[in-house]
Amino acid sequence: MEPFEMDVFSVMSGAASLVSAQLLIVGVLLILDRRRKNQLIGIFLVLYGLNSLKVTLLGETSAGWLSELIPYFTLSFFYGPLYYLYCQRIVHQKVRKNQLILHLAIAAFFFLLTLLLPFYQNYFIISLGRVANTLLVVSLFTYMLFTMKVFVTRVTLVIRRGVKWKYKLTMAIIFSQMTLSAVIVVLYNYLSEKAVLSLYPYSYYINEGIFILTSSTVSVILITEISWIKNLVTPEKIRIDKKCQDSHSLDRIMSELRDRELYRDPDFNIHQLSGSIDISPPRISKLVTDSLSISFRDLIVQMKIAEFKKQVMLDNDSKYDLVSIALESGFRSKATFYRNFKKWEGITPNEFVKQIRNDQ
Repeated sequence: MEPFEMDVFSVMSGAASLVSAQLLIVGVLLILDRRRKNQLIGIFLVLYGLNSLKVTLLGETSAGWLSELIPYFTLSFFYGPLYYLYCQRIVHQKVRKNQLILHLAIAAFFFLLTLLLPFYQNYFIISLGRVANTLLVVSLFTYMLFTMKVFVTRVTLVIRRGVKWKYKLTMAIIFSQMTLSAVIVVLYNYLSEKAVLSLYPYSYYINEGIFILTSSTVSVILITEISWIKNLVTPEKIRIDKKCQDSHSLDRIMSELRDRELYRDPDFNIHQLSGSIDISPPRISKLVTDSLSISFRDLIVQMKIAEFKKQVMLDNDSKYDLVSIALESGFRSKATFYRNFKKWEGITPNEFVKQIRNDQ
């Protein structure tokens, strides 16, 4: 029995190392991709792969301070924030730069804190390893709750066509893996040493088996979302047909907006347009962004501004009631109008009117 157990252990260890290397490679390729959601999940995979490889790479060392540091070296504090931000992008919520920095800074603080624990272990009565594990569990469960809140607020979008099945499956697998990791940390943290030792062989095989299965599945799914790989595996005819279809859909969007002048309604939103042309909101948003390099919201603002300029040029009254014209063009308030006009035109509405008068 003993040689068999060693054999299984070696096989599992080797397979886990290969999958970890696979995660690193796929993660780097995703980071190099131009899409933000791919970059976020790419960083997650790289950190996850490094964390999984730490025992293989560093576990054999006998250097004093380094061997003490290894048990505390965990990048798991970054899992929760990266997963949460990734899920926000998947359900088409904007991730602001300051939001990204804040979440990662908090994770980095706790990560650095755990690295200092072995150097201060002798000054505390309580086990600082237990404190670090407790912080990790709290972090994982907190971000899982944040993620569930995102799903609840966007439940219709997640269930319907707005989110690809690949992304749904990836989110579900990672969520399950994070839950399992948190449960294992809790068990090892609060069970007696004897109970931990009795569970170890079985928990190791179960955990490594699930890790190998889930991580390899996620890698295969996500590698097909890398732009240049997607172009390689997608036949040219399908790509051309898709471009034609996208062009036709964009024409329908622009025609609907212009012909019905929907932008002149201050309460108009993307969901109203979606209902009238039977194209999902995420699809509309992607078509506009990919084709025009601006967001749908900015497109509507620019159409309002164009309408305002047209009305001013048609208005024979030299006084120009700018606010009234702006409200008729679709702006909700004077402040919104002035702010957006200055942003997109580079001059104030009054300066624009002055130019019109000079030209006349």
